[in-house]
This record gives sequence, structure tokens and C-alpha cells, in this order.
Amino acid sequence: MKEYEMKSGLFDDNGNIQKGLEAIYHVKGLLYLKENRLDSAEYWFRKELRDGKDFNNQNGGALGLAMVFAQRHIPDSAAKYYQYAYAMNDSMYAQLATETISRIQALYNYSRHQRIANTEARKAERARHYVFVISLCCIVLL
Repeated sequence: MKEYEMKSGLFDDNGNIQKGLEAIYHVKGLLYLKENRLDSAEYWFRKELRDGKDFNNQNGGALGLAMVFAQRHIPDSAAKYYQYAYAMNDSMYAQLATETISRIQALYNYSRHQRIANTEARKAERARHYVFVISLCCIVLL
């Protein structure tokens, strides 16, 4: 882990990862949790909660803290973080649904604009043929 942090170029001198990649804190927290190093695990899960502002990081940090407190046999804190993780999970799915609808609407708008552009191109082609025929008739009459 230390070698990855030093050689990846994603971490600054203080051990903080670039914005948007805070999920690594969850992985580090899980590693320490599996090693039963609960203080270190709690530190990384709290860091994920503090630095990761999106729903995914909030969910992961809260879930990790809930597992830490469950292992420490502190049920009220575990329940608090499980509830927070549940709320963040709901928010994450609601955001995902909104983004999916936005993508579908953008595809529909793109198709609609493409269809309008094709119709206008056909109209312009017909107008050009019409002008050509009228010009040809005028030349023949002259």
C-alpha cells in the first residue's frame, strides 16, 4: 500500500489522494478492519466521510464506521451509521435514476434534432432543384 501511494502519483506529500478518488480510503479502512486494527480503520472511514462529498463515499464511510462500532459492541453508534449509510444509499440510487433520465432525454433530443436537420436538408435540396429547373426553363425560353 505504501509503495502504491508513493509511486502512483495520486497522493500528495501528506498522504491525501486527489479529489474524486476518495474511495481508496474505504479500501484502506476495510484492510485495517480485517486486520482488527479498529482505530486505524475508523480513521480511514472518517477521512472518507470528511473528504468524499459524493453519495458513494458518504455511504462507504458510514457503512465502514457502522462495522467498526459493531465490532466494538457499541450498538447505538453502529445503528446511527447504518441508518446514515442507508439514507446515502437511497440518495445514491435517486441520483443515479435522475442521471439516467437525463441521459435518455439527451439522446431523445439528439435524435429529434437530427431528424429536424435531415428534414431541413431535404427541403433545401428540393429548393435547389426547383431553382435549377426554373433557371433551365428561362434559358430555354430565351
